[in-house]
Amino acid sequence: MIDPLDAPPGPLMPIGGAEAKDGAMSVLARFVELAGGAAAEIAIVPTASRLRDTGLRYEELFAALGARTARSLRFRSRHDAEQKTLRAALAGASGIFLTGGNQSRLTRVLRDTPCGDALLEANRRGVIVAGTSAGAAVMSDPMIASGSAGLRPRRGMVTLEPGLGLAAHWVVDQHFGQRRRLGRLVEAVLALGRPGLGVDEDTAAVLHADGSVEVVGSGAVTLVRAGAGRAANLLALLDDPETLLRPPPRTSRERDEACVNADRRGREPRARRERAGDHDLDLASVRVERLGHGELRRPSVEHARVGPREGERPGGRRER
Repeated sequence: MIDPLDAPPGPLMPIGGAEAKDGAMSVLARFVELAGGAAAEIAIVPTASRLRDTGLRYEELFAALGARTARSLRFRSRHDAEQKTLRAALAGASGIFLTGGNQSRLTRVLRDTPCGDALLEANRRGVIVAGTSAGAAVMSDPMIASGSAGLRPRRGMVTLEPGLGLAAHWVVDQHFGQRRRLGRLVEAVLALGRPGLGVDEDTAAVLHADGSVEVVGSGAVTLVRAGAGRAANLLALLDDPETLLRPPPRTSRERDEACVNADRRGREPRARRERAGDHDLDLASVRVERLGHGELRRPSVEHARVGPREGERPGGRRER
């Protein structure tokens, strides 16, 4: 096993699923660009999917976007994940792409294996790792394995399992707006004490090594944090929960007005706000911000890091 190191220089790119596979394909095109463009050598890991042609489909898509090579690697079992040839393929890639499917299947095969370590090592060396749907969820550790839909947070909405730990300082959720997953992400953020990323379909959050979050695609990325900040207070937004699914403000003035209006609602009498959700959860501390295509945010240094948390080996189990 490899030793824990500081944040890796390689970008991470959780994608919310259902990314466009025709036309401009802005999300996949950005991945190819970050992987090297015409020089990109992409390794595809379709393990999460039960469909036999998933890897082949992405080979075709990345070739159409101009990558030099795109190869699907068949990891069907933990025995496969111990093979030197597959480990070498991951080590030689300039970009690694984790497909969608079932995140628990992916971690059962790759976690704590030589190929799982090769994936972490590659990102640490500067290789971009992208994952769509289930492939995005496994970047956290613990990861969101399943849960209930709903905008209003309550206890018992989310199930956590060990993930791969690529973005261990974040908790990531996907298909976010389309499947109304705010509630379970808020519960995970409060349980784990780290910020959350909710990524809409056909949208990606590019997590750069300097801590910046870049948004690409047709939807939005929702940042969820506990503590002080300029973002709107969750309790205020829950008076009108559909606000959380609307397109994000496009200008700094619109964002400032949205925060001021939400905070004003948040100061309304407690009796009214208690209808917003389950107050066994400390919802008053939660801040929510939605970012659209082309926006860039840099969170605080404490929350900006990607890679293993201090004192852990990559992919290591954490106590809940």
